[in-house]
Amino acid sequence: MGNKPGFQKLRLVADFFGLKVCVCSDTRDTRLNESKKWIAAQARFWREEVVPALFLENFRPEFVASAASQTIGQPMIPIFSCPLAGGFNTFCPMLSRKPWQPEGVLALCASLFASFCFTNIVAWLLHGAHVAGFKNPDDFGFLVLGTLGVQGVAWVLIWVFLKLHETGWPEAFGFRSEHLPKSLLLAAGVLLLTLPVVWLLQGLSVAALARLGVPPENQRAVEMLLAVKSGWARGYFVLFAVVIAPVAEEFIFRGMLYPFIKQLGSPRAALFGVSAIFAGIHFDAGTFVPLFVLALVLTWLYEKTDCLLAPVAAHALFNSVNLVLLYFLPQLNDWLETFSRTPPLT
Repeated sequence: MGNKPGFQKLRLVADFFGLKVCVCSDTRDTRLNESKKWIAAQARFWREEVVPALFLENFRPEFVASAASQTIGQPMIPIFSCPLAGGFNTFCPMLSRKPWQPEGVLALCASLFASFCFTNIVAWLLHGAHVAGFKNPDDFGFLVLGTLGVQGVAWVLIWVFLKLHETGWPEAFGFRSEHLPKSLLLAAGVLLLTLPVVWLLQGLSVAALARLGVPPENQRAVEMLLAVKSGWARGYFVLFAVVIAPVAEEFIFRGMLYPFIKQLGSPRAALFGVSAIFAGIHFDAGTFVPLFVLALVLTWLYEKTDCLLAPVAAHALFNSVNLVLLYFLPQLNDWLETFSRTPPLT
């Protein structure tokens, strides 16, 4: 079969594109029966006498396998890997099916909501009792209680959730993915390209709200960060923004809710609905649109890599860059203002 002219043409295309072709002589192969998801990839042509690469959007793997089978005269399973696409599988679905059960998802969401409500009740009771650290809304006690009461509790709930589904942290987050280095590199590159867009959208959102008579306000977390003065308090905030929050939020929104809703048969509701919820929980009108766009990008990263560490890394990098700007932008503005008043040397 490998010497047939049709197969040689397909092999020639595979060699040019760096594709790995898996040929199977059994049309009842379980992998073919289980491949029931849509695929999306690219299209590129080489020579007219060579079969073009079958990168067609919204065609099922069975169709690709059927077309390739007619070319080489043998049943074929569509498993391709293309270095031009970053070394990721491009002829089979990117995001693998997740074993999340409805009762587990509902229990985690309900527990998080209960923890959020309980934390706020405790915080305001302490505020009413004039306990140190809770006298003002921006005091450090509110920051610690608010972050640990939601994202901190989320870490514990994630551990329980994964235990109930007999899944380990390495499997859930993609620590053992063979494409982990490329996934992290892709995450960094995509985030750096996305940052200017997010900042632009935030500026436009603030300007639009100002025209509507809504004064711009900083996020509550930003106000707390600017209010704390001690080094250890700022160190805790950095730990929270770069490690605790990205891991907790990415698992809940990208790792759990998105695939769960998508597997129910609602991919668009999963993409846009979960992204809207992610943007909304930050409780800031000025950042809703930019965070919504960021959530779409993070979801795309997860779909592209099937590695949750990719959006986690992008989320952590996003927070890190904004923290640096929050800490050093005032000093940079002062320096630029001083420099602008300095007469040039001649």
